[in-house]
Amino acid sequence: MRRLCCITLQTMGRQWGELRDPRLSVEEHLGHINKRVEKLKEAYSSSSQPSVCIHPRDAFYVIGYPLVTNTERSRLEVPAFWDRFFELGGPDMLLKIAGESQGRGIYGVCTDFNCKSGEFTYVIGVSVSEPKDIPEDMVQVSMPAALYAVVKTVLDVHAIHDAWDFLIKTWMPEAGYSHAGTEDFEYYPDECGCEIWVPID
Repeated sequence: MRRLCCITLQTMGRQWGELRDPRLSVEEHLGHINKRVEKLKEAYSSSSQPSVCIHPRDAFYVIGYPLVTNTERSRLEVPAFWDRFFELGGPDMLLKIAGESQGRGIYGVCTDFNCKSGEFTYVIGVSVSEPKDIPEDMVQVSMPAALYAVVKTVLDVHAIHDAWDFLIKTWMPEAGYSHAGTEDFEYYPDECGCEIWVPID
């Protein structure tokens, strides 16, 4: 976007005499140019979509803390759930239980989805290579081997929601894929980004 604006302004400076309609005042001419620049900005913005990659992944397990929610409430409840998770020292607790088998990063897994009610369980957890003994307030999710569509985004609630919407509502239908029906998840490899993983057929 910044480059587009710079090029437009440079062109205006070099070719002002050629572009200006002698029947228009300077103010009117600038008004027309500003409208054209805004149209270019809109076209540029609408054409820039996240890049989607397809990755196979072997089966694994995720252990963590569950939240029962639904598709209507989740966009408010899940961010609040993450806040409580960090406030209560959730990462340290998971590290102690997972031990050396802990995978890198934290997961947000969507499981037990009910198509009729829209209810599902969101699990904040870590990956392990084999089942573990876990406390009563935790759950263990078996993640089957699958082929995934993956999109990366920044660590921002609205950007993450937009990435989910783009991947499921736009990219998958246009690319000819459907949801495989198994667990999809968010993966946070570090403190700077988020990956959305959706199993596809």
